Amino acid sequence: MSGFRCAPLRRLVGSALALLVLAPAAPAQSGFPFGQELILEERPLPGSKQRPILTIAADGTAEIDLWCRAGTGRITVAGDRVTIEVGALAERRCTAEREEGDAELVADLVQVTGWRRADDIIELLGPRILRFRPSIELEGRIRLRPPVARLPHGPGIPPWRTPDPKISG
Repeated sequence: MSGFRCAPLRRLVGSALALLVLAPAAPAQSGFPFGQELILEERPLPGSKQRPILTIAADGTAEIDLWCRAGTGRITVAGDRVTIEVGALAERRCTAEREEGDAELVADLVQVTGWRRADDIIELLGPRILRFRPSIELEGRIRLRPPVARLPHGPGIPPWRTPDPKISG
């Protein structure tokens, strides 16, 4: 009698295992990260903490913020193919090294022909592979920087000197 009760359970477990094995795997690459901010995965240039950022809206328009220049552009994606058009970029005062870095990066961006996702990194493929890390989702609006987190300290009190509520003075 105990064999009769276990047979349906065995069939159920066997069916579930078969479904797991035969189920199609999820695609390795999900869609292009429209509506996100992409930060270049390179060390900042000497004397700077800033890294270039591409802010890509859902319609493909992009804000491009490099070391010295900033402006707009357009990204067109068809499957794993990408075309990047860079518009006019406004210049800011900076060193010759940063200006040279901007010129090289713009040249690399306009030569991009494809893209792929490698874990958390978006790689733009061309003569040089440009690696970007998605930063924030924009929810329909373009924002060049993530919001500043508010720490639980009072005005005039540095964050490393936040009073401990357990200690009474």
